[in-house]
Amino acid sequence: MLASVANMLCADSGKGANDVTYFNPYVSVGADLHFFGSRDGIKYKMGPSAAVEFGISYDAWRVGLEVAYRQSKIKNVKNCIEKKLTGTDGEVPDKNKLLVILGEKDPANDNRFLAYLYKLDKISAFSGMITLAYDYAVTEQWSVYAEVGAGVANVAYEVPQVTLFTDLNTQNATVLNQEIAGLTKANYEKKVYKGKHNRSQNVFAWKAGLGGALELTENVKVMLGWNIFNTAKVKFVDGKKIKAPFGNEIKLRLLYSF
Repeated sequence: MLASVANMLCADSGKGANDVTYFNPYVSVGADLHFFGSRDGIKYKMGPSAAVEFGISYDAWRVGLEVAYRQSKIKNVKNCIEKKLTGTDGEVPDKNKLLVILGEKDPANDNRFLAYLYKLDKISAFSGMITLAYDYAVTEQWSVYAEVGAGVANVAYEVPQVTLFTDLNTQNATVLNQEIAGLTKANYEKKVYKGKHNRSQNVFAWKAGLGGALELTENVKVMLGWNIFNTAKVKFVDGKKIKAPFGNEIKLRLLYSF
C-alpha cells in the first residue's frame, strides 16, 4: 500500500527520477464583468465583481475555495403602474424601478389589504464556493480549462425607499395598480419610509465555465474565461420569491502557484 501511494505521488514519467508530480498550493485573484439577464420582471445593468481563490492543484486538476462579490444596478421592473403620480410637491421614485408586493389583510379592516411598493436600487451577491477545475495543456505555455463550483451566496436587494399602503380594497393586481397610480404626490409622501431597507437571504449558488491560460513564468499564469452564475430563488418579503437572474461573466484571473 505504501508503495502504491509513493508511485502515485512520485510518478516516473520516463524523464528521470527527479521528475516528480506533487500537490501545489495556489492563489488566484481577479476581476469580472458580469451581465445579469432579465428574469421575473426585473432587468439588470452590467456590473463589476471581484474574486479570490485559494486551492491545491494536482497534475491537471485544481480544487479551491472561491470567495466572490458581484453587484449590479437595477435597470427597471416590469409592473402594471401606467402613469406617474401627479402633483408638484415631494419626491417620487422612478416608476420604472417600482416593485409591488401584496401583503396580508389590514389588521384594522378585514375587507382591505396591505401592499408594499419597493423602489429597487441594486442587487449584490457575496458567495463562497468549492470549485473544481481541469487544465488541458495545448502547448508548453498555453492551456485551456473547464470548471464548476457550488456553494452559498448571500443575495441582497438594496431598497432605498419603501411605501406601505393600507387602504387598498383588493388583491387583484390590475385594480391595485390603478389605485396606486391614482394617488397624488402629497398622499404618497405621507406613506414613504426612506433609508436603507436591504432584503437579503442566504441561498444555494453554483457556477460553470470555460477559459484559457497563458503561463508567464513557472509559477504565474494569466487566465481569461467565461462563467455562468446562478442562485436559488430569493425570498423578498411576505412570502414572495424572486427568481435569481442568470449571470454571464467575463473573468480575468492571475494565478500564482507556490
